[in-house]
Amino acid sequence: GGFRTGASRCLRAFGFLLFPRGCAGCDMPDQLLCPSCLSGLSDVVARPMPRTAMAFCFASALYRGSTRAAILAWKDHGDLELGRVFGASMALLARRGVIPALRRRADVKTIRIAVVPVPSSRHSLRHRGRLHTLDLAGAVVRQLRSSGLDASLVNGLDIRGNAGKSVQVAGSRGRANRINGLVHVRSRLRLQAYSSVILVDDIITTASTLRECMRALSDEGLCTLTALLIASTAGHG
Repeated sequence: GGFRTGASRCLRAFGFLLFPRGCAGCDMPDQLLCPSCLSGLSDVVARPMPRTAMAFCFASALYRGSTRAAILAWKDHGDLELGRVFGASMALLARRGVIPALRRRADVKTIRIAVVPVPSSRHSLRHRGRLHTLDLAGAVVRQLRSSGLDASLVNGLDIRGNAGKSVQVAGSRGRANRINGLVHVRSRLRLQAYSSVILVDDIITTASTLRECMRALSDEGLCTLTALLIASTAGHG
């Protein structure tokens, strides 16, 4: 399994060298993500998120069309170059959706923020060979720090057990229950050094994974400020 995964990544990388690439969203030649597809990643889609301090989570786009195609290319098909594009969109989202609210708080100078990537299942980690949300979380941390906030990247959660992909589980009830009880805190001492948490993920569908992450954090006495995502499924924004 590991050999096949590594070999497929090498072949994909070799293919990018042999053939001119096209836009990951619409296949426009010689584009990583063309201006039209890129413009779709500059929104602020607010979605109610109870049990967070900000009462909302925020996404850069709706999960459809060219945005969906680009996310899948980066997430599951080895187009790693897109990581810097999505990182930039997450930094912009933090600058527009989170930082202004934090600066209005009276305790802004004392807030210590742990930016925590949402974990993947062991199967997904083996398939991708990486925790893809780490790059997104790193981009958010850099943006927060450049704005004068005390923020650090803490890979503090993991998934123990088998959780199917939300988009592959039939029915909203099945998707909501697929992750129950599987998220656990792995870096308790590191996380407890912070007063607040921002969760970072790629896509939000039913929000079951985010809720389970918040439950695990709450059990350790940690407050989740909000969650930042690349995209939200339609009908919830």
